[in-house]
Amino acid sequence: MVLGNTDGSALSWFSRDRGILVTRHGRVVQSAGFVQNVKNTRFLDDDPLAAGPVREPVTARRQVDIEPGDLFGIVLTCTITPEGSQDIETPGAHHQTERLREHCKAPLIGWSFDNQFWQDPRTGYVWKSIQTLVPSQPPLTLTTGRPPAT
Repeated sequence: MVLGNTDGSALSWFSRDRGILVTRHGRVVQSAGFVQNVKNTRFLDDDPLAAGPVREPVTARRQVDIEPGDLFGIVLTCTITPEGSQDIETPGAHHQTERLREHCKAPLIGWSFDNQFWQDPRTGYVWKSIQTLVPSQPPLTLTTGRPPAT
């Protein structure tokens, strides 16, 4: 995928096969072109990834709309826990990161999953992530080669 548009903290990524992901602070908040898509994400609490480096466990809630399936306003309660330092390789670079595990539950539809984020411990920039977007698909792995130009 290539970065095609920036709008504040929203980054739009496009694939050759017409898939689209929108991320904010490293988290996928919208998708298109997949079998099932995240149509919208609304944060009920502040997104911990938006606040900079996560240094201690924190719980936040968000709502997602998923289509097809007519799943609207699904509340996810997620706890992000730092799991220690980890060095990673991205295209053309080596990074020291803090690995975060996010455990999410949506009791209304019996769905739970774990996401992982590799975050710069100084800036909070997410270099890599493994994220579950919808119940019907396996997690996506996203790796950024460099931050977008500002």
